[in-house]
Amino acid sequence: MLSGHQTKIKTAVAINAADPVSRGLADWNPRIESPDSAWLPNKDKATARIRNLVQNDGWAAGAITRYLDSVIGAGLRLSAKPDYRALGLSHEWAADFAKYVESQWRSFADDVERYSDASRHNTMGGLFGLAFRHKLVDGDALAIAHHLPNRGGKFATAIQVINPDRLSNENNMPDTKTLRGGVEKDKHEAATAYWFRNGHPAENGTDAMSFTWTRLPRQTRKGRPIVIHDFTKQGAGQTRGIGKLTPVVERLKMLTNMDKVELQTAVINATLATYITSPMDHSLMQQALEDGNSQEISSYQEGRADFHNDSNLRLNDARIPILYPGEEIKGINSSRSGSSYAAFEEQALRNIAAGIGISYEQLSTDWSKTNYSSARAALLETWRTFYKDREEFAQSFCGKIYSVFLEELFDRGD
Repeated sequence: MLSGHQTKIKTAVAINAADPVSRGLADWNPRIESPDSAWLPNKDKATARIRNLVQNDGWAAGAITRYLDSVIGAGLRLSAKPDYRALGLSHEWAADFAKYVESQWRSFADDVERYSDASRHNTMGGLFGLAFRHKLVDGDALAIAHHLPNRGGKFATAIQVINPDRLSNENNMPDTKTLRGGVEKDKHEAATAYWFRNGHPAENGTDAMSFTWTRLPRQTRKGRPIVIHDFTKQGAGQTRGIGKLTPVVERLKMLTNMDKVELQTAVINATLATYITSPMDHSLMQQALEDGNSQEISSYQEGRADFHNDSNLRLNDARIPILYPGEEIKGINSSRSGSSYAAFEEQALRNIAAGIGISYEQLSTDWSKTNYSSARAALLETWRTFYKDREEFAQSFCGKIYSVFLEELFDRGD
């Protein structure tokens, strides 16, 4: 029974979610925090755990790969559609413009020498995939748009994808109102500049450049993008992105541990399927030693060894098992139930898939319990998320690279 004071509190709370004496909620007291105060101090630890899962856990690696393949695939194709009505031009001009610009973009993006990549490793499709993978795992897609006219290639524009670990406050200074997570912001919370380590922080012992920072403005005075930063805001005022697997890290790790234990148990049971017992147990051994019959024990053990070494009777190349007098074969029966674990794993994967934004069937590749109607409904639901993420990434990241490329075409008089 509640006391009078507790009864008064109970009836004074109009919203059950704020009930201070509820048995289910009394010990649950999270704080009200801003997106940056909740995420930035914990970003490195959470990101390191997510990367470890993606590198070592099949479920996490598969989730990221399938999400990336669904949104980016082999790459994104440019579809140039100038608003000719707003420009006061004709539909015919827009069609000619689109054909020419798209052909020039293909020359730039699919260059076999790969001058569009500052590191000359990827085509533009590969750069898009790399940047979006960082966005999924780390929360941020970062790139620098360089202008390199003297190193060869048809175009001077070159894109460098940056590891988000390098974006940090100069000298690891604490966050301030105008500098958070390596991003300078104005009074309206718009990013104005970025601070990049000149080397990865994990290479402090081998790269002296990792102790220095470079400040890059967001864009030139004429508006040309320099730093391209794309992330999904989950709250007003948020400065850095949050990885896709963050809400399900704990559950993924628990599932990984459970998978390992179940596999080890199965291996042990398969390895130690049977064993041979003899009548000489520990109590008999101790009694024999106390009675001074150690010689008899030695003779018995030597007899067993000689018997098993010599007993090689076979029938059609199959060995006939013959035991020494007093021995017997026993099998190992595991008390663990594999069927119950399968149900547990399925429910865990459904929770993880919902947290990521994909269907259970896509995550587990288990379509055995799915008919055409339910599979189609699941794919339509997840496709909304894929389409939203594709549009966001295309506008916020790819579109800025396209604008830099288009500016160079105009500067060249093309």
